[in-house]
Amino acid sequence: MGTERRFMSDERLAEIHAETETWESKNMDSFNKEQKSEFFSDSGIPMKRLYTPVDLVKREFDYMGDLGFPGEFPFTRGIDPSMYRKELPKFRQYSGFATPEETNTLFKNLIEQGQTGFSIAFDLPSQLGHDSDDPRAHGEVGKTGLAINSLKDWEKAFEGVDISDIFVNPVANAQAVIIFSMLLCLAEKRGLEQRQLKGSLQNDILKEFTTRGNFIFPVRPSLRLVADVIEYCAKEVPQFWPVNICGIHYTEAGANKVHEGAFVLATAFTYIEEVLARGIRVDEFACNFSFAPSQNHTDFFGEIAKLRAMRRLWARSLREKYGATNPKTLMMRMTAINGGSVMTRQQPECNIVRDTVAGLIGFLAGAQQSSLRTIDEVFGIPSEEAQILTTRIQQVLLYETQITSTIDPLGGSYYVESLTSDYEARIRDEIDCIEAMGGMAVAVEQGYVQRVLMKDAYEAQKKFEAGEILRVGSNKFVMEEKARKRNPYRADPKVEDQQISKLRELREERNNAEVQRSLDALKRATTKTGKTNLIPLVKDCVKNYATVGEICSTLRNVFGEYKEPKLF
Repeated sequence: MGTERRFMSDERLAEIHAETETWESKNMDSFNKEQKSEFFSDSGIPMKRLYTPVDLVKREFDYMGDLGFPGEFPFTRGIDPSMYRKELPKFRQYSGFATPEETNTLFKNLIEQGQTGFSIAFDLPSQLGHDSDDPRAHGEVGKTGLAINSLKDWEKAFEGVDISDIFVNPVANAQAVIIFSMLLCLAEKRGLEQRQLKGSLQNDILKEFTTRGNFIFPVRPSLRLVADVIEYCAKEVPQFWPVNICGIHYTEAGANKVHEGAFVLATAFTYIEEVLARGIRVDEFACNFSFAPSQNHTDFFGEIAKLRAMRRLWARSLREKYGATNPKTLMMRMTAINGGSVMTRQQPECNIVRDTVAGLIGFLAGAQQSSLRTIDEVFGIPSEEAQILTTRIQQVLLYETQITSTIDPLGGSYYVESLTSDYEARIRDEIDCIEAMGGMAVAVEQGYVQRVLMKDAYEAQKKFEAGEILRVGSNKFVMEEKARKRNPYRADPKVEDQQISKLRELREERNNAEVQRSLDALKRATTKTGKTNLIPLVKDCVKNYATVGEICSTLRNVFGEYKEPKLF
């Protein structure tokens, strides 16, 4: 029945079961006054009022097979035998102001305050592959982050910043091959060996088609570009994490925890299969995958259980389905991150508490990095002051609470282990459903994922409006607030003109013959069925100061653009 029986006899389990029934019988008057007759998680999992060893035995819970030890298969308790006793998580705030100059100042100030990494925010034109002087970029330049047009902007943003020491994670997806190439070119200019370069790249395009909408090319060529980065890193930049698979965006789009977990893992499996088809062994590249599932404060134990279940499923799937043998391949690296949609504009000071709880979830679940929202992100791009405050929240949790002294302090909890097994089973069932369709790419192309997200979001909204889901200050404990001055970051309206002027100067100063040569070479290699890895060709374009828009236009001319499917 499981290892639980090895230290608890059948007779003792029967006694506990009988004692539980006695306890329930004599407390029925109290139970009849409970706020609800039944309690469920947002994923429909029943939540019992009490969990005992009997619950684990019913699940045939095996200590070594299901829980084990930190740093050992199935990694339920964490991916390192010492965890935070050896190394604390890195802080990686979502950062980036409109111009490279402002962003550079921000980076330096945050490093002084203890920041150890950056998730770089880009403006919408940059994310969609348009230069600042493109008519489609008008009015949007710099509004949601850094406007990046060429390697010159990247060089300025990181002027005086040691990229060999700071963990750099560009939040780039559709245009990830270009941003990755900029990072490589900057490292080369500074005399750094590619093989020593560390950092990560979001590069998770499948979620763009279903959640954020910042896509450029159709699904299949987009997958090719993701695989190009993964393959290149496996061969040339082995310490770099080439893809950061995001669950937080599915949650922000409305997904419950089961669907989020399944979509994340099914996406990872799709990327794996794209690279396996190139003849590369799974242990050569999947060892550097990283993940950013959500850690929202709205279900403390449920989020922790979901993360533990995902880590266990990843280890089991990579070993059983893909034949991975390298322990590093079986380890799911996680970033603790929470969603902006669960923060409130009303009484936004409550967001400090929400951040604190989300950080605690991530650290108790064993995350390797932390990237929390800010108090003012609901009003716009986070201010520098708010980013420092969020860094301080994480520092207090890690340096003042002793939660890092013991590995997986919740391990063995009857409730947490039961819930972890529940999530594992339900996530696995949803993955099976997706794979029966042909995998995550097909599920996206057919609109299945989009329909699931819409349904989940609709159900959640109904519960919010009915008061079943509570937000303090928003639909509970609402109070009239006095008007007060907020200071979120706002891009200077002159930024667009400044970026356009710099672009004009760049095109006058650079060697345009070399730019055209490199763009032509990229176009020749970019055939719809081609198998040439495009990273060296994109890197050549970047090195010659071709712009993001010019490179993306070259790829668009061959790949075309993505058209969203009809969902109903």
